[in-house]
Amino acid sequence: MILTEEHGRPAGMTVNSLTSVSLDPILLLFCARNESRVAQSVLSTGRFSVNILARDQTDISNAFAGCGDPDLVPLIRERGFLRLAAPTAAFLCEVAQVYPGGDHQIILGRPLHMSAPSDGDRPLVFYQGKYTALPDTARC
Repeated sequence: MILTEEHGRPAGMTVNSLTSVSLDPILLLFCARNESRVAQSVLSTGRFSVNILARDQTDISNAFAGCGDPDLVPLIRERGFLRLAAPTAAFLCEVAQVYPGGDHQIILGRPLHMSAPSDGDRPLVFYQGKYTALPDTARC
């Protein structure tokens, strides 16, 4: 989930894909429709937070996907960034680059700070059109 501010108010959106681009420097990317109000806010502020949701936070995902009330979601300010109060992990990012991608913009962010609670839950996963959970054990 991406969070930023728009005229002093929270602005956020659920994204279905977040990609690691580089380890040195660390870069993440997400894509947003050209008409996205939240993406325009990200670009105008030059900063955003990436919030990895826990498997029991489907209500937050839905709220920022337009199926609920995002004003009811608890947010905090950390190091000047707006983020969820209790994500599985949070990345506080500055916009590094923006590329055109047809009807979307490809937004690269450089994390300035990363945090995760020591008791973080497994992440929320959206796969094949529905929420699902990762298995308890992974095999190589």
